[in-house]
Amino acid sequence: MGFVEANSIFTGAVDVIVCDGFHGNIALKASEGVALFIANKISKIVKQNLFNRFLSLLVLPLLKRLQHELNPSVYNGASFLGLRKTVIKSHGGADEKAFLQALVVAREQVIQKVPARIQQVLVDRTKLPGVR
Repeated sequence: MGFVEANSIFTGAVDVIVCDGFHGNIALKASEGVALFIANKISKIVKQNLFNRFLSLLVLPLLKRLQHELNPSVYNGASFLGLRKTVIKSHGGADEKAFLQALVVAREQVIQKVPARIQQVLVDRTKLPGVR
């Protein structure tokens, strides 16, 4: 797709965003901060009064589902690309569930021989006429 603006990261327009570690870390940490901020705001509003607590009981299943879908532990484990072997970066604040997910990602990439497959695609592309 090309360049992706920061405000488009979560729109679903793209499945993967490739960037250097510095900018990727900024995007990740800022996103986590915003998510935590929103979660804390919701918690404070729920605790404000009895009526809000009652209403929260009605939406609690939806909030739990959303919390599960947005839980970074479920998606932990990012590949370092351009290497000859599989290297997976886990989140510094990863809990046991997140660390296990990173191991699952690493195992899958070893089984699928991801670094070798990427290298082969790049080699094959250089053999095409007019491609360096």
